[in-house]
Amino acid sequence: MSEEPTPGPWTYTDNGEEITIDCGEIYGAAVLWAGDSDDWPHAQQLANARLIAAAPQLLEACIQARAALPDRSLCESGGQRSVVDMLNAAIAAAEGKVES
Repeated sequence: MSEEPTPGPWTYTDNGEEITIDCGEIYGAAVLWAGDSDDWPHAQQLANARLIAAAPQLLEACIQARAALPDRSLCESGGQRSVVDMLNAAIAAAEGKVES
């Protein structure tokens, strides 16, 4: 089994009855919202669908941004994590790696 994520682009559709994330012909789709659900309102699930569908682009943007940043000092002040540290943590989380 590959550890690589499903390549993008991913898309989402909302037909008013369900919100579906489509990860391509090979990988199929996942239904996030179906009909009337009091536990997961439609607007929140639509926002989740947009975020999930953007995941491949977001990961690639993080990787490219990390490569373009010169050092770890950006935004380091007052105990805040640097931008580079935040990018590293996000990339590690997306890749299923523990960030130390």
